[in-house]
Formats: sequence, C-alpha cells, structure tokens
Amino acid sequence: MTQENALEWLVASGGWYDETAMGLQEYPGMGLGAVALRDLEEDTLLFTVPSQLLLSAEHSDLRTHLSSADWKDLVEIGGWTALILCMMWEDAQGVRSKWYGYLRTLPERFDTPMFWSEEELKWLQGTDLLSKVGKASAEETYKTKIVPLLEKYPEVFTPDKSATHRQIKHFSVDDFHVQGSRMLSRSFSVPKSSADRDLLGDVSMQSGEDQGDGSDAAMSADGVDGEAEQAGEVKNHREDEERDVSDAEENNDDDDDDDDSDTEAEEEEVMVPVADILNAAFDLDNANLSFEDGRCQMSSTKRIAKGEQIFNTYGGPSNSYLLRRYGHVDALPLPTDLVKRFSLELRTWPYGNVADDFEISGEVVLEAVVEDWRERNKGKAGDETAFRAKMVERVDRWLEASGFGDTFVMEYDVDESLDEMIAFVRLLAMDDTTFEAGREKQKIPKPKIEVESDGKQVIRILKAVLDAQRRGLDQDAKTILAALDKHKAEALPLNQYHAYIIKAAIHRLLYLAEKELDDRLKAAVKSAQEKARGGKKRGHSETKGGGNKKPKTKVK
Repeated sequence: MTQENALEWLVASGGWYDETAMGLQEYPGMGLGAVALRDLEEDTLLFTVPSQLLLSAEHSDLRTHLSSADWKDLVEIGGWTALILCMMWEDAQGVRSKWYGYLRTLPERFDTPMFWSEEELKWLQGTDLLSKVGKASAEETYKTKIVPLLEKYPEVFTPDKSATHRQIKHFSVDDFHVQGSRMLSRSFSVPKSSADRDLLGDVSMQSGEDQGDGSDAAMSADGVDGEAEQAGEVKNHREDEERDVSDAEENNDDDDDDDDSDTEAEEEEVMVPVADILNAAFDLDNANLSFEDGRCQMSSTKRIAKGEQIFNTYGGPSNSYLLRRYGHVDALPLPTDLVKRFSLELRTWPYGNVADDFEISGEVVLEAVVEDWRERNKGKAGDETAFRAKMVERVDRWLEASGFGDTFVMEYDVDESLDEMIAFVRLLAMDDTTFEAGREKQKIPKPKIEVESDGKQVIRILKAVLDAQRRGLDQDAKTILAALDKHKAEALPLNQYHAYIIKAAIHRLLYLAEKELDDRLKAAVKSAQEKARGGKKRGHSETKGGGNKKPKTKVK
C-alpha cells in the first residue's frame, strides 16, 4: 500500500487525516507503517474513517443480489465466511465498488504458513502452530459453502472488466485464501450498531426483497471475547488468540451459551481502511482505535516523538500468533533476568518474544498417563482398553467440573502455567476411591505436589509429557540456536528462520517447565521431611497465591 493511494483515497472517500501529524513509510520486516511527522501529545486525533467506509458483510451490496434465504444461510455459517465472500465480490466489481481504491492496495502475497509449501511446513514439526494453519479446513469451507453460491449465481459472481488489478483468479480458492488472510491480519470488531445498514444513507437495497433477519446472524460464535465490548470500543483481532480462518465453518457452535450469543450480537467483523496499516509490536502500542459519532477514529494513547512509528493497540501477541496471522516474528533482545534462567546452551541466541507460549494438548497428557500405567503394570493382568476408557471419563469430568479446557498453555511464567496441568494429571492419576469422593463433592484436585501420595507419579508423568513435546520438535535446541546465531552470516530461508525462532522459544519453555517441576519436587520432599520432624507443614509445592489463580487453559 502506498501513501498516495491509501491516504488520498481516504480523504476522497469522506475520511480525514492530520497530514501534519501522521505519514506512512516502509519499515524493515514490517512493511508499510505509520510514522509521527511531529511530536504528538497524548489523545492527538490522527485520522477518522466514517462508518460508510467500513467494509463488512452488512455494508456490502452483495446481500442485495442473493435471495434472503441464501444470505441468511451464508451469515449463519459465521461472520468470517460472509465477510470473505463479500471481499471477494467487492474486489471483482473493480471501479464499481466503493472500496475499489482500498482493496487494490491490499497485499496479495503473504508469508504466513497458510501459503507455505508442504516441505516448508515440515519446519514447524512439533509446534502447536502446525495444527492451526487450517488450510484443508478452509478449502473444505470454500468447497461446501462458497462454490454452491458461485454456481447458483453465475451472473452475480462474474468479475467486472475493470477488475484487472489482481494477479490471481477472482472467486478461486486462491482468492478465498488471500481474502481470508487479509481479513485475519487486518479486520476489527466494532459495535454492531455502528455497522448497521439502516444508519447508512448511501447503501441501497435492491428489488424490495425481504432480507429477513440475516443481519442478526452475521456474528460468528467464536468471533468475540467472553466479555461484552463497551460502547464505542473497537477491537482488533490481533488481540484474540483463538481465531483462525479455518474456524469459519465452526463459528455457529450450538454449544455456546446464551450469554455468549448476546455478546456476539453486539459486534460485527469489519475492515477499517488505513487503520489496518498500523503495525503491532510487543509493548510498543501508542495509539488506539475507537468508534464515536458515527466514525472510527485513531488517537494517540501517549506522547509520540517525531520520527517514531505509531503502533495500534494489539495486546502482547506471541511469535506463534504473529507468524500465523501476519507472516513475521519478533526477534527482540530478551530481558536479562529471563535469559539468566536458561541453561548456557539456551543462551546462545538471546532473542525472541517475552510473550511466547505454546500449547500442550490434553491428548498428549492422556497418552503419558496411559504409558505410565502400562509401565507400572508390566507382567501384571490389566485391561488397557478399560483403563483408557476410565481416563476419558475423567477428562470429561475435568471439563465439566473445572470449567476449563484440556489444552494447556505454557508461558515464561511457568510456575503458574504448570498449575492447571498438575491438577489435571492428579485427577487422572488418583485412585478410584479418591476420584469418586471428589466427584461427590464437585471438586477437582489442587495443583500441588505431595510426595506422601501421588507427587512422584505426577512429576514422572509431566516430565514424560515434556519429553514427548521435545522429541516432536525434530531438531534439538543446539542445532536450532546455532543456526539462528549464524543467520546474519549464513542466512536461512525466511520461513525456516521464522520456524526456528518459534522452536527456540518452545525449547526454552520446556527447559523452564522441567526445572520448575524439579524445584517443586525438591520443595515437596523438604516439606514432607519437616512435617515428619513436626516442623513446617507446608512448603512451596503448592501454587503461589494459594492455588486460586485462574488456569491458563483453552477450550478447543
């Protein structure tokens, strides 16, 4: 996107920007971004985008060319699918689309894993990111939800002769991937009322056909956080770790409760021109987008010196998230106190992202529990099938009683990150009598290690889980960090470089998690010894803060 195309189009279309305050320029590794042209005070208004320029399923005229039933079916699939198809259609309209000047400036090439070759994807082996690429799922959505509409309305989905700015075929599966990637990396959620077609005088309705209540169904079930947005707040999807283009076909999940549905009805997926140019970087945000008086507006949230880049508020995204959404990663100097916690080998290349994390599936934990049972029952009579079925029942119990999922998030704050997995393993490993007693009391185990009972077994299982994750990474830490350390002299292919940065973080997180387990076991042994001597009865084997912190689990 060039400065002339983006900002001139905004002004010509009824928007505004402060040409003395903000400009656009290229940034290495980030592409185009916004720069402060003078010293900016907090709350400086940078630009405004009127509501009629927000590109969304609600605003697009595509709905006027489909039957009310087909439109309703489309939006009920989920907000993502409807928005992506609308973007495909608007792009194919060429100069006839009000967003022509905006769409033609958006990228067609992405470095996200969605566009990697099969060989390149092997570099992500062992990472949780590999399972989130979702290309096959997205193509299934295209085949089953989009293609039938293309075939039913050939006259609607015929590109205009002026739509010659694209390098890929309109309405193809490649087009679906590109528009989906544009949406994932650039879209926002705005209050539903701010995107209501009834408020927009220049959006026409054709043929007088009843449009039904499709607009109410346009929100995806996974499209918003659990808490309602405050009036006027605009949320960028870079803040939401759980969203993926492949989720479009799952967004109408019937299991969502009514409270979530009420929240979803308050928001809509939109593309906000110019706002999507601002880049993201960990802990560097200095501007925020809000909706007021019928317009989106970007304002500074703190003082910004002349020449500094203007970053929108996106939270603290991990490198896995950045790579999946935007095709880049942060390789920043890690804090000294964090690096000191690593082994000497892991300090070789002291860069990365302090927000890095990775997910451990409950299935991996379950397999470690079964393997532990198998080892303990060698040469003994036992029914592994029955034991596995019992463990599956306990997983269901965990999901019901804990209120959390069975995917566990490991972060550099490993002390807290391990708590929920310890509680989960204790539930799986406990004897039947203890399990039944806990079920009657509607309780789950506390995240503590007790050598007098199950502590050593829990530690053994958790270490097996960490070992399984480490083996899955394919390359060891020494190989990965050595390659990263030599990258400037012996440049790796870009995608391999990004994948190695992701893997380096996982190796470090695994090391810290294993070290924490060792420390907890030592503390538990010490506590047991003191208890036996009649001394202190509680060591550091319980989670800090009394075990009341909310586990960092994710519902898949």
